[in-house]
Amino acid sequence: EQSPSQFDIIISDFKLPGMDGLTLLRTLRQMQCSSPFILLTGNGSEQTAIEAFKAGVTDYLVKASQSGYLDLLPALVSEVIGHHRMKTRNELLELSLKEANVRFQQFMEHYHGIFWLTDYEEPRKSLYVSPSYEYVWDRPARLLLQNSLDWLEALHPEDRDRIKTAYHTLNTTGGYNEIYRIVRSDGSIRWIHERGLMNNNHLGNPYRITRLAEDITDRTTMSEALQASEERFAQFMAHLPGLAYMKDEHYRFMYLNQEFEQAFHIDIKHWIGKTVHEVLPPDTAAKLQHDDDWVLSHRQSLDTIEDIPSTDGIHQYLTCKFPILQKDQPPILGGVSIDVTGQFKAEIQRDHIFSLSLDLMCIIGIDGYLKKTNPAFEKLLGYTQEELLSQPLIFFTHPDDRASTQAAFQQLAEEKDVVDFQNRIRDIRDNYLWLEWRATPQLQVKSIYAVARDITQRYYATKALRRYEQIVSTSSDFLCFLDEENCLQAVNHGFCEYFNLPAREITGRHIRDFVGADLFETQLTGHLAECRKGRAVCFHQQVTFSGENVRFMEVRLNPYVESDGTISGVTAIWRDLTEQKRLEQHVRQTQKMESIGTLAGGIAHDFNNILMAILGWAEMGTWKHPNGDSAYQYFEQIGIAGKRGRDLIQQILTFSRQTEHQPRPVDLGPVIEESLTMLGATIPSNIELRFSIHHNMNIVFADPVQIHQIIMNLCSNAEHALRPNGGTLTIDLHAIIIEKGDVRFPPTLNPGRYVQIVVSDSGPGIPDQILPKIFDPFFTTKPVGKGTGMGLSMVHGIVENLRGHISVQSSNKDGTTFLIAIPEYQLPTDSSLVAKPSPICPGSGHVLMVDDEVTITEVLKEFLEHLGYTVTVHINPLEALEMFRLNPHRFDCLITDQTMPTLGGDQLSREILKIRPDLPIILCTGFSHTIDNEKALEQGISAFLYKPILLDQLSQTLTQVLSHSKPENS
Repeated sequence: EQSPSQFDIIISDFKLPGMDGLTLLRTLRQMQCSSPFILLTGNGSEQTAIEAFKAGVTDYLVKASQSGYLDLLPALVSEVIGHHRMKTRNELLELSLKEANVRFQQFMEHYHGIFWLTDYEEPRKSLYVSPSYEYVWDRPARLLLQNSLDWLEALHPEDRDRIKTAYHTLNTTGGYNEIYRIVRSDGSIRWIHERGLMNNNHLGNPYRITRLAEDITDRTTMSEALQASEERFAQFMAHLPGLAYMKDEHYRFMYLNQEFEQAFHIDIKHWIGKTVHEVLPPDTAAKLQHDDDWVLSHRQSLDTIEDIPSTDGIHQYLTCKFPILQKDQPPILGGVSIDVTGQFKAEIQRDHIFSLSLDLMCIIGIDGYLKKTNPAFEKLLGYTQEELLSQPLIFFTHPDDRASTQAAFQQLAEEKDVVDFQNRIRDIRDNYLWLEWRATPQLQVKSIYAVARDITQRYYATKALRRYEQIVSTSSDFLCFLDEENCLQAVNHGFCEYFNLPAREITGRHIRDFVGADLFETQLTGHLAECRKGRAVCFHQQVTFSGENVRFMEVRLNPYVESDGTISGVTAIWRDLTEQKRLEQHVRQTQKMESIGTLAGGIAHDFNNILMAILGWAEMGTWKHPNGDSAYQYFEQIGIAGKRGRDLIQQILTFSRQTEHQPRPVDLGPVIEESLTMLGATIPSNIELRFSIHHNMNIVFADPVQIHQIIMNLCSNAEHALRPNGGTLTIDLHAIIIEKGDVRFPPTLNPGRYVQIVVSDSGPGIPDQILPKIFDPFFTTKPVGKGTGMGLSMVHGIVENLRGHISVQSSNKDGTTFLIAIPEYQLPTDSSLVAKPSPICPGSGHVLMVDDEVTITEVLKEFLEHLGYTVTVHINPLEALEMFRLNPHRFDCLITDQTMPTLGGDQLSREILKIRPDLPIILCTGFSHTIDNEKALEQGISAFLYKPILLDQLSQTLTQVLSHSKPENS
């Protein structure tokens, strides 16, 4: 009834009911029972024993009472069982070895890899190599029997040394795992993956080397990709910030990642093989089981929020459940859950902030449409949320800001935050409001989270402030802020520029460091105290900054009042009015000069008319008396005096800017003497005036009036310096030669002969600190109203224009000396080029003379008639014009004055030229503001002469204009 093989041993008596023990043994052996069999018998005959062993008993024991067989039986049983077990094990081992050999041979015949078995002892003999070696290596396997290292010959040269080293160091490394290349006989390259292992015997000593190689050429890339994928999956599951699990078709957990241990404080082994009903509360388990059923029954994924209890309360998990389909097997369930409890709480807080924020908050889709807005957004713009969500944000954007807004969206699409972006958004009243945005993209949810703030008032205030700052920064005034200790806390660019210091080196310092202790104590302290009482203060003061001359400043102080009404400082504006005062003085001086010029012009006109009569009659007197006659001498002296009067009028006109400079060769000696003569009447008696000339001819090419201005300005300054104690004023004139490289003169001055004017005074000298500035325009040390600051600047300009040089030497002991060098003018040596007196030219023709001065018409009429001309005189220009109209061709020339009552000379000339365009006309004037030589020629007038006109000059001019008109008349 039972399998006999389940017994470790069978013990049977020889005699049994129905059969004997040997029959039982044979029956058991037929039943494939291999258990050991011990036969007990009371008959100890030898024949029975032989039959028993022939039948196959394991042992035989006689039941003789005197033998004590019962004592022997336990030991015999133990021995038999042990022997039988060893025999059975050996048989099984032998059978397994045979089966393993068969399977190994079968495996090697079908295995595409290469298996090596090599003896460890040197030389390392090849004990076995699989058949695929010859196919892969493309080398005969028999060569390995001759040389066990023959396989190394096929290795790629770049890999051979590395693999050879790994193979020969197995005794220390115990094994290797290498990938290398072999080169087959056809030149092709195969990739080999080989593992080598040292095998130890039962004593722990190495005795064999086992190697396994595979040709991985075709699957290297695939293997690497698969390995990388497996590694990534393993890393993903290890670092997944959530729960990951799989359940079988019975909803039992098959896999749980490590996050379960941290989330539920469990050992995940305790959950494997269990359902949620066994590990979670019933209500929770029922909900989870319901979702699991839906996923597997519909074979669709499911996203849901699950509430799962934990030791610290209920946690919310965002869960994705999905079916994992298996071929020929029912689907299993996979799931990933992320703990979003913190996000849930944050969302609740965010919703509170979203609703209560005064800033505009919104969520924008990547398509540019608003997805959600907070109440502040709707309140500010006036739209309902439905109206806001119906249009893209660009729809509400100002047209001029749409390009920049699109650029901001592009930046967000590149996953870059947008910070402090400004644009204009239209509200429901069609007004545009300035908004400042901050936005961050969340592309995984296809959204942009943005916060905006209404900065409309700030924008326009900032714009106005920037304009104000620009005005302040570019102001030339000194603007500063003084704290309660009168230390500078802020200054503008004008303050920094004037003191040539950066703002960081000015702020924090006391104001006295810049205005001086004396000025601060005597004037500024009281005004600052008054201002700190809340009153605006404005005053003027003269300030002497360090290294500067006196500056005339307007100072305005205003209290700085805080919002609580306290005064925390003073804003100060220092306006430099020095140049303004000088310009005002210059304007007054200019106006004076203009008045003098106007007066001089009027005087010049009348005086030149008088001089013309005097000079004319004087010349007529010299013609009518012989040279040796005393009357001739009288008339000659009258003419000389008249010419000096004429030159004096010319100087007055030039000095008052009524005529242009007319440079010509001029001897400096007489010009300086004449200037000193005029100056002598104004110099006090305690000042001695000395003038010395060291050369007979001191000719330069200049306007005498300019030389006069140089002498007058230098001597005037010297006279001022000598007040009130008096002293000596010396003018020295001499010739010098300037050679190249003369260090006394600048290198730009051309070498050659110069005339030098030296003006010296014995006064106190000019202080060293202001000496470099004396030629600057408007610079003066004289009190306000006493000097324009233009004298030395004008002298410097005149000398530079004459291509000369001016320098100054000054000391307290020796006074001041100005040295002026002007290039000497070389007169021509050819006598034909020397000017000769103009001859008196006789002539003929009928001259119409118009002038309201009878004395002039009388002398000119007699003079011209003396030369042979016929002269008709009119003192009324209208009558002369009417007479001319009656007979235009009666006259050959018109000589007319410019300034006449009823009709000016230029007007008369235009009317006559309308009647007869070819008539020569000579226009004369003592002085005129309205016409000059250029304008007269443009009008068609033949010649323009200034009174007083010398008779020889008039005869030459008349001859010239008539000669030009004769070809036309003929």
